[in-house]
Amino acid sequence: MSSKQAIRNLQGVFLLLFLILFINILYISISGNHLVSGKNIRAWAKQRGLQTIKVNANRGTIFDRNGEIIAKDSYTYTIIAYLDKARYDELNDKPAYIVDKKLTATKLAPIIKSSETKILEYLNKPKLYQTYLGAKGKGLSLEQKEA
Repeated sequence: MSSKQAIRNLQGVFLLLFLILFINILYISISGNHLVSGKNIRAWAKQRGLQTIKVNANRGTIFDRNGEIIAKDSYTYTIIAYLDKARYDELNDKPAYIVDKKLTATKLAPIIKSSETKILEYLNKPKLYQTYLGAKGKGLSLEQKEA
């Protein structure tokens, strides 16, 4: 075999490989599937490129020069009272809104250090989807939340 024939054969092989690669890329761009494996390349690329990572935002503690804590991370909670009957937990087949306003006011009053009357004022406002129970219903500690 002459050198010209060897070069022609090599060019043919490269042309064939390029043609296969080009056809595969064209097929992927049109159908979204890989020509040989049949896998959905678009779904694979989306899944591979996205990643959700939960990052906790702990700020740390600030100390004075004597080692006393002057500022630290703290968690506070807010009570949201849902009033609208449209808020229904279909999964557990039970209401996800306040059913007994008087009982709710009686149980919340000692926890948030407010009067039952004041809590009932918030709960009895007409045409509300939800209410926040004023300033006493915000900035609650973990102990108050779990009570």
